[in-house]
Amino acid sequence: MVQRRRPAILSLLLLPSLVIVCAARQEAGSPALAPPPHAPLVELIRRLGSEDFREREDATAQLGLLPFNAPPPKLLEATRSTNPEIRRRAIEAAAAIRMRAERRAIGRERVFAKDGAVDLFVASTTRWNLPPQDERIWQTVLDVATALDDRTKFRWRIAGKRRVIKPSDFWLVSLDMLFVRSEETYQLPDKNLDGTAIHSKPGGILALEVVAPHALDRNLVIARGPVRVRTRAVESVILANGDVTTGYGLEVAVIVCDGNVEVAAGVNKSVVIARGDITVGELVSDSTLIAAGKVTLKKPQPPADHDQPVVEERVRVPLNFVKFFELPHVGVDVKVTDKAVVVAKVADNKAFAAAGVEIGDVITAVNGKKPDDAESLRRLLRDALALGDAAVVVRRGDRTETLKVSLPE
Repeated sequence: MVQRRRPAILSLLLLPSLVIVCAARQEAGSPALAPPPHAPLVELIRRLGSEDFREREDATAQLGLLPFNAPPPKLLEATRSTNPEIRRRAIEAAAAIRMRAERRAIGRERVFAKDGAVDLFVASTTRWNLPPQDERIWQTVLDVATALDDRTKFRWRIAGKRRVIKPSDFWLVSLDMLFVRSEETYQLPDKNLDGTAIHSKPGGILALEVVAPHALDRNLVIARGPVRVRTRAVESVILANGDVTTGYGLEVAVIVCDGNVEVAAGVNKSVVIARGDITVGELVSDSTLIAAGKVTLKKPQPPADHDQPVVEERVRVPLNFVKFFELPHVGVDVKVTDKAVVVAKVADNKAFAAAGVEIGDVITAVNGKKPDDAESLRRLLRDALALGDAAVVVRRGDRTETLKVSLPE
């Protein structure tokens, strides 16, 4: 029997949890506050101590959204106020300003990587056309790798556990990366010039789809679709928005995939996290397998006196540090009626409600592509929102509207 247990530190998050300041919900029937859109800083700070709770909430939210690269001196002064309410709210707003400034500075891709939104990170690379050693390629993957190392029983070789890591410290970096544009499928070479079979050379592959006729050996793979490996993956990292299959096994490898993972042989010293199902044909040793769907181990596992694998079926709850994009994140649920994708639910204070989508609307396109069901809508939104706002076309009665949906911070 497989011992099923939770990794000791699954509940930790990658970053210290800074509060993202949001406007408070309006009480039913209450008149909406209407402060000027850019109220003077001093006035907003004064409102932090208002007797009106809604006014205090609104001022805190506005301060947190100010486009500063650091909290202004007046706000820092308020963090030392003798009024405990002003002091608490000023500290909260200053933290929100710092967080927003950091996110602007590190770029969209690293925000996704640091937050564990690996599927959004993969989708965001569709616009990449970077030089082979551009640190954005490596740093985002290092963010993911370090977080997985911290949050599972898997221990791997990253710069002697240092937390300040250069691309040259990563064990995958040894040769020039192989780059393939996103619209292409990349197939690794099958044979040497003399006709003998070859394995992949160490390096990186960025592609729409990846096919390895033999093994992946010390490769970084970022694929916006499926990855198929004929033999095994060794000392490799695979981040994919499609299914991942290997003909043999995994050895000291990491797979994070928005799909299913199927490994024909065994898994050793590896981490596999999948939004779908995980199927393994042979033994699993010293590894972590986490799936939102079903984990199937076809062969009996090691006896109890050996290291047991960590196996979890999470059913769409956050998978360790990885959080796959889901429709509830933007506050919508849909159903298919007469081959049309119809909005069945719109959650208050979420992106679809803010965009003006209503129950009964028919979603006909997302960034020009037609969804067929809830899953295809999820994937279209994932890919669109990874790059920016999504243009969602809805049919409402005899009218058609294009609405802008934004990814919540």
